Amino acid sequence: MTKEGIMTVQSLIKKSLSENADRVALFEGEIKKRYSDIELECKKLASLIKSKGVKSGDMIAIVLPRCMDYIVAEVTCLLYGYGAILLDANYPKERIEYCIKDAGAKLVIDEAIINEVKSVAGDAVVEEAEDSTPAVVIYTSGSTGKPKGVLHDQKSIGQMVERLTDFTNPSPNHVVGTVAPFTFIASCGEIMKSMCIGSSITIVDRAVLLDPTLLADFIDKNQITNMYMPPKLARIFKEKGNSLMGISTGSERVTNLYSDRYKISVMYGMSETAASVCGFVIDKAYDNTPIGKALKGVNVYILNENNEECEEGEICVAGHFMTGYIGMPEKTAETKVKNPFYEKDGHEYMIHTGDIGRRLEDGNILFVNRKDWMIKINGQRVEPGEVEIAIKSVKGVKDAVVKGFEDRSHRTYLCAFYIANDDVTDEAVAKGISTLLPNYMQPETFVKLDKFPLNANGKVDHLQLKAPEIKTLNEKPQTKDEEVALLLAKQLINDIDFGVTDNLDVLGMDSMRSAEYSLLLQEKGYNINVSTIIKNKNIRAILTAKNSMCWFLKDYDSNKPTVVITSGIVVLRPVLPLYEKFCDKYNVFIIEPVQDYYNDVLKGLKFDELIDLYMEKLVENIPDMSSIDGFMGFSFGGELSAAIACKYKEVYNREVQVIMGDSLVKLKGEYFDRELTKEDMPEEILLGTKEKIDNFVLRANIVNSFGYGDKYACYDGQIKFIDAKLGYAPEKEATKLANAKERYKNITIIPMDKCNHTDLFRDLSLSDFYIELLENK
Repeated sequence: MTKEGIMTVQSLIKKSLSENADRVALFEGEIKKRYSDIELECKKLASLIKSKGVKSGDMIAIVLPRCMDYIVAEVTCLLYGYGAILLDANYPKERIEYCIKDAGAKLVIDEAIINEVKSVAGDAVVEEAEDSTPAVVIYTSGSTGKPKGVLHDQKSIGQMVERLTDFTNPSPNHVVGTVAPFTFIASCGEIMKSMCIGSSITIVDRAVLLDPTLLADFIDKNQITNMYMPPKLARIFKEKGNSLMGISTGSERVTNLYSDRYKISVMYGMSETAASVCGFVIDKAYDNTPIGKALKGVNVYILNENNEECEEGEICVAGHFMTGYIGMPEKTAETKVKNPFYEKDGHEYMIHTGDIGRRLEDGNILFVNRKDWMIKINGQRVEPGEVEIAIKSVKGVKDAVVKGFEDRSHRTYLCAFYIANDDVTDEAVAKGISTLLPNYMQPETFVKLDKFPLNANGKVDHLQLKAPEIKTLNEKPQTKDEEVALLLAKQLINDIDFGVTDNLDVLGMDSMRSAEYSLLLQEKGYNINVSTIIKNKNIRAILTAKNSMCWFLKDYDSNKPTVVITSGIVVLRPVLPLYEKFCDKYNVFIIEPVQDYYNDVLKGLKFDELIDLYMEKLVENIPDMSSIDGFMGFSFGGELSAAIACKYKEVYNREVQVIMGDSLVKLKGEYFDRELTKEDMPEEILLGTKEKIDNFVLRANIVNSFGYGDKYACYDGQIKFIDAKLGYAPEKEATKLANAKERYKNITIIPMDKCNHTDLFRDLSLSDFYIELLENK
């Protein structure tokens, strides 16, 4: 308890663990962890931490995939008085190493630590933390070229939980779907609020988030009551079922958003203020939705340059917030200043947000613009200076300026203007910064200039740097279908005049817009899914697309090796975001799911004939078969990949590696010679819904129909078998591995203790892991 009555976050967590012991705290599918389980895991992890000489107040970096262990590690740090440095295992290696060193981490909680903690006795005792004990470090983009660490203490995070709880009124009966990256302060607020009130949390996979239909199914299946959604997703989201009670949104301008079925709240805050300090419950659709009024325990002022209150000016927030920027006292002093209204509100410090706002007549605040050149991309703050320094580090680049632009759909994107030697290309610059910056900080477009425009003072005139013009053919529709499809596309991309043959990728048809476009087309009776939109580049091609069975995810590049990914019976749409991560280094060639072509093309084929057909498709579509560097597939797709690799070796006398993602390998005598029924299903499937059972039977019989046991292909080349352990009974796990070792003699088993079967192809944080496997032959 602090002197002002604000609880430390440690005391709030401790109280919740005691009061909610029997409630479910975290769950993923059938895997559930109660608050009593969380307390035990925290004790075990804290015991291990203490055994390594780490003391209360020391810094600990969390570098894990997006999983329940990450949340347990975060809770452990706050409960036992350690400062949690929240990092993303998917960040570039250099960025992770910099943050660990900059914050002075005494320990890194990674997969190795999580495995080590299993054998530790949980006997750590919680020692009371001080208000000023370090609690959380959030790394944000820095104008100096390096990320800057925002440090919060126990009191700051405790106050964050209390004001969010006061505004959102959560219940222990709520089920929260956590969406935001764990490195995002909003995620910390969402998770800690839920943990301190006794709610249940489930992690929403990013692949699910990218598809509104999958997201609606996920929410309904898991009976989610509350979650965060980005504004652009919230606008197109259509609820299935009736569990959803509230959505929070924000981090960017919110426009034309309202629902009468559930409450939508706009939340405003920043890393320095420990998440939200303003909130507004949307009561109608606005062109620019207010960010609301100050939440409990803080005061929000609109100030002019003389620190005087005014109608429109900089948004400044008084309260107990960040301790400061790690190792940056001068920058801290610019942002965290003595509060000129101390006598009025009792807060010693005030945070300058750099945002311009306007106070409305009803007291709500309207966000107007940024005061400086800082940009937000999908809610993540980007300092152009950091991106510019990364670009200037690329060989041959002499200077760079990065600027954010907003299209008419209010989508913000980065454009890099640069001066460089003649032989430097946009592609070379993009590749050069890919290992230095997270994806969200990498510019979408590049413009090479001879010189920058200057103002009267000899400095770069940012106002003269205009968004690059997109040249379009603007071909008119020739049919009614093309006319309708073009009209729908222009609802999403409404700032460019384009036609039916223009490349939608270039026009800005990103994954989220592709999902929305698919929904719009389906509402008009066109059976066009997201993958059809992604793999076909223009409206005419989308409408005339035929069953191609296989295709390159991006345009073929003769300078890159090729990886062939066989889908098997894994539904393609939610897996594509993972495959897209491979495209920087590989030509990714996709063989579509078997079930999509079964009735029309594949039914009646024997396994040998199926593999021959796939090989024909590879020869027809891959310009250089010697560019194939590996085969990859998950589940049945892994066994198909091994068989295609076997055929490839036979025809081309080349041996390449195969990555098999948790394939449920059987021996020759274990294949059915009849159709499967529900009686043949595993117990975990029978516990599911009728739809899940029927779908499993259908797919199992498709696999069975090829007479796979007759062929019994045994590729003798290098195979890396990814073994997902979660969700398997011990005897089934043992059988799977024994069969794999017998079938494939040159096999390396790679255990994934914290993954279930579907995690392997839906967890985007595993992308670097797979790329490393492909590269390390």
